[in-house]
Amino acid sequence: MVFEPQRTVFVILSFEGPDVYSQAGGLGVRVKGLARTLAQLGFQTYLYFCGDPDLPGEESHESGRLVYRRWCQWISTRTRAYPPASSTS
Repeated sequence: MVFEPQRTVFVILSFEGPDVYSQAGGLGVRVKGLARTLAQLGFQTYLYFCGDPDLPGEESHESGRLVYRRWCQWISTRTRAYPPASSTS
């Protein structure tokens, strides 16, 4: 099977993404690299992830072939203070 950039679109869904805010573990770094590599190879690529609530909901890179779509920003806004101070002692 051959995937041609003109006929293939990649959609990646991840809880972590390229925002420093959303990199809890190593997944965010790996998914960012995968998405960027696919776009650099010419594939239209969409990366959906739980993103920083202070950044735009959508952002384009790699001449528009890579689109970040931050979702659940409203959850991130409501949980900025998490974990509660009482749980860290």
